[in-house]
This record gives sequence, structure tokens and C-alpha cells, in this order.
Amino acid sequence: MEILVLLALIVVNGMFALSEMAVVASRSMRLQQLADRGNAGAAAALSIAASPGAFLSTVQVGITVIGIFMGAFGEATLSAKLAASLREVPAVARHAEPLAIAIVVIGITYFSLILGELVPKRLALHAPEAVAARVALPMRWLSVAALPFVKLLTLSTEGLLRLMGVRETVKQTITEAEIEGLMKIGAEAGVFVRAERDLVSRVLRLDAQALGAIMTPRVDVAFLDLDEPLEKTLEVIRRQGYTRLPVCRGALSNVLGVLNTLDLLDPVIASKPVNLTALLRPPLAVPETIHVIRLLELFKQHKEQLALVVDEYGDVQGVVTLTDVLEAIVGELPEAGEAEEPDVVRREDGSLLIDAGVSLARLQEAVSRPIELPEGEAGTYHTLGGLVMARLGRVPRAGDRFVFSGFRFEVLDMDRQRVDKVLVRPEPHVEDA
Repeated sequence: MEILVLLALIVVNGMFALSEMAVVASRSMRLQQLADRGNAGAAAALSIAASPGAFLSTVQVGITVIGIFMGAFGEATLSAKLAASLREVPAVARHAEPLAIAIVVIGITYFSLILGELVPKRLALHAPEAVAARVALPMRWLSVAALPFVKLLTLSTEGLLRLMGVRETVKQTITEAEIEGLMKIGAEAGVFVRAERDLVSRVLRLDAQALGAIMTPRVDVAFLDLDEPLEKTLEVIRRQGYTRLPVCRGALSNVLGVLNTLDLLDPVIASKPVNLTALLRPPLAVPETIHVIRLLELFKQHKEQLALVVDEYGDVQGVVTLTDVLEAIVGELPEAGEAEEPDVVRREDGSLLIDAGVSLARLQEAVSRPIELPEGEAGTYHTLGGLVMARLGRVPRAGDRFVFSGFRFEVLDMDRQRVDKVLVRPEPHVEDA
């Protein structure tokens, strides 16, 4: 009879351990899905998980009380009977009582750990949401019944912590780094494919990515000159192939507006006179200091797809489009019929031939390990070419080379004063020079 009572206590202890592990290990989104389908237990589990203090205190009180009761009950019943049996054995008769207590304590501890802790917790981890949905309602009722005692313990604990100078900590929310870590684990487990993981990582970087990393720099911006004849304007439109182009008078420093080239179709096809000025739309100008996520908000707000990037003096530094934002998320999008020229070419010897105009984020994706930029240089340049100029401290020349962050960089080609192609080779055992 005594053994049955102890087994019942161990089973109750196991239910507490099962409930605690199931609620703690459950994923909130999965519980929400079950609750949305009408599962009352899942809704109760969500409520417990949102404010687990009373529940965890109830579980801890239950486990502690059962442990104390099992020890007292086992010592008072089983050890006395076992000691009487051991006294009949001459070899251990002198030490019958302490030996009986030791055997009972070890036996209760063993079965309590196996049946009351380890096995229930493993079962809870096997299907935490399903278990949590089943145990949440009875555990919540038990928490309500034990509330006065739990409240007393909570107040006592908080009072003692205040005396020790420990302040209540604010609940930490999940960080972007943790999300990326979860995506990496999911990709390794086969839950996500690599493309999905990369897509989420790029989206999370938008709120820290400067416009300089994705915009077309001023020297590469195609624009229309209002002073040029219409025939030359149409030729520029045909050659560039863009649907939106800034229109200037003389130079990019004097932007008059933005032309949607589709607006030219009707008058040109109908051979009507073209008033280019009347077709212009006011340009959207954005400061170069904002990040890509803010640019996306401005595009939606102003219903535009092209913006002029200006510096603190109001000078145009480049042009950025909605397509640039999309490519920052999904990668390069070649036009139909356009021969795709990769910006990174991996050679047989392990080196990389990289277009100097690639962003630092793209560079980090291409190399085998992270390139650590010095403190204070973040935001001062956004491309591989900018990194090369910053390390050399002058306008580079073809053949210039240096070692930085475990990689050897060599300038292979220049486009006048601008770096065009760079060869990047891993050099893990060579110091920066």
C-alpha cells in the first residue's frame, strides 16, 4: 500500500513537470493557430505563457510539497519495515536503520527522477503544444486555487530581492540576430531553403542599410537635357531603356522633374508636338542619411518609384528607384534579353573577381567569412570601391594591393578615377598591410 502511495505521488510530480516543460517549450504561434481553431486548452496555454508567474510558482510549490511529503512518508513507513527485515541479516544487523533509510532515499530519488522528472519532460518536448493544450485548463484551475499561497510567496520573494537591490527586469523581446539564428537553424534542419533564409536576412538589414549602398551614383545617372532637341532625347530614352528618367537643364545639378517615358508614347505615335516640360512630374528628393526601409515608406507615401538622393547641401549624389530596393532584397534582376554580367566571379584558384561597385552587404555574402570594418568607418563608404580607397588613402591605381581582415585585395582595372574591378583572395595568416 505504501509503495502505491509513493507511486501516486511520483505520478503527480510528473504531471507538474510535464505541464511546466510543455508550456515553457511551446511556440506561441503554434498555440495561436490551435486557439484560432477553437481549442480552449491552447487559448488557456497562451494565457499562461503570456503571464507565467503564477503558473510557475504553483508548479514549484507542488513539486516541492510532493518531494517533502514523499521523503517524510517513505522514511516513516518503508524504512521502518525495511530496517526490521535487515535486522534479521547478521552481517548488517548493527546498521539496519541507517542502511534502510539510505536504500529508501536512493530508491525514491531514482524513481522520482525517472518517472517524475526526466520521462515527463521528454514527453513534453516531443509535442509541447499538444501537451500544453491538454494540461493548461486543469493547471489554471489549480493556479487559482493556490493563488493566496502563491501570492504570499511572490510578495516574500520580491521583498527579499528589493532588499538585495535587485530590480525587476524588463522582458526582452526577440532580436533580429535571434531571428537570423532561427532561420539558420531552420535552413540546416530543412525547414527553410537557403533562398528563404537569405531573403529574410536581407529584409532585416533594410533598416540599417544606407541609400549609398543601393543607389546609382551621380556619375552613372542617365538623365535627359531639356535643352537638347527632341530627336536626341528620344535616342537617349531608347538607348537607356528606363521608364523613368530625371530631366535637367544642362546638368544633374539643375533637375526640373522626372519624366515617365510612357507619357511620350501618345504624342510621338500621333506625330503631335511634344511639350516635355508639361509631362514632367515633381522630383522626390530624399536625404542620403536615411535608410532603405524609410525610403520604401516614402515611395509608398508619395506614390513614386524614383527619388533623387541629395546631400546636406542639396546637391544630387545619385538616383535610387523602387527596383533598387527590390534588388536589395532578392538580388540582381536582369532585364529581359539583357546579357547577365555577374558582379562576382569565383575563379578556380579560390579568388574572387568582383565589380568594385558592389555593396558591402553583397561583398560580405560573396566572401567565405565576415570582413570586419574598423570602428568609425561605418557609413563613410558603401561599396567595395569605397573600401579600397579608404584603405589606400588615395586614388587607387591598377596593380595596387593590400591585405585587410584576412583577405588580399588587388585593383585590377580602373575607370578613369574610379575603381572598376578588384581581385579578392583569402589570406587568413597574413597581417593587415
